[in-house]
Amino acid sequence: MKAFILILLFGVGFSSTAQDFERKVIVKDGAFYYVSVDDNLQIGTLYKGAMDGLLKDAKAYAIPAGRGVSAQTNPLAWDIDGEDMYAVNFMDHSLNDRYESIKKFAINDLKLWGANVSVDELIMQSVDAPMYVFNEPYHFIKERSDFLNHFYFDGVVLGGNYWMAVTNNEELIIWNHVGDEWYHSEIIENFKVDGPFTLLTVNEAIYLLTANGKAYEISISGGAKAVTFSVDATFRLKDVVLIDDRDKNIVYYMKRSQFNYEKSMTDMISEMAIKVRINE
Repeated sequence: MKAFILILLFGVGFSSTAQDFERKVIVKDGAFYYVSVDDNLQIGTLYKGAMDGLLKDAKAYAIPAGRGVSAQTNPLAWDIDGEDMYAVNFMDHSLNDRYESIKKFAINDLKLWGANVSVDELIMQSVDAPMYVFNEPYHFIKERSDFLNHFYFDGVVLGGNYWMAVTNNEELIIWNHVGDEWYHSEIIENFKVDGPFTLLTVNEAIYLLTANGKAYEISISGGAKAVTFSVDATFRLKDVVLIDDRDKNIVYYMKRSQFNYEKSMTDMISEMAIKVRINE
């Protein structure tokens, strides 16, 4: 695997030109953030720009994390809390220990893509960077079954604590890391998903949004409680980008085809975004 990746490094040039959004946009302190992942090199890029600036003017920062390219590709699990970024480095690499894949790094320490950023060094940095916490959710899944089927996950930060939700073999488990310990919900059986899901934090609660628009409020004690999520009947996560506006505490979504790099995020939200309402 390492040799294969090294061939890619020298045979394929990396471009920081904006690619498909991974999961969502986060709006925070008058700026927007989104992530893309190069399908060939598996490395992620964090884009940051001013809400009133053009989307094409966003700065592109190299992330020491990425995702694999397996048949069941899970989008990069990432979140921002304060000045830090959290990401689960799930690249297909022989040296990448997925049990140590949950990473935390300061946004200010990230480098802009340019001549001084080497893809191979960045991949090794992602492999060698110390873990934030041991990936007990993945370890639990692997101990439970070697067979991964509809294995998807996402992670967010709420109240300074890291949360994950993981599905596999039609089971869902909610995880929360507090202090030095992981805590998890009961195993929720017959939880069928037909694609990657996304976690959202709204009003100090965490919601799981499935590929086809079903929504659940999740917790350690309560498991997954179905809620009403106001979306169009044709809503599919793969076709839209969620916009988590943490300045206004509002969640929107837009079709991927609607994003215009000659417009500002503010204008696009005003003109085309659909506000989401969550009703219990």
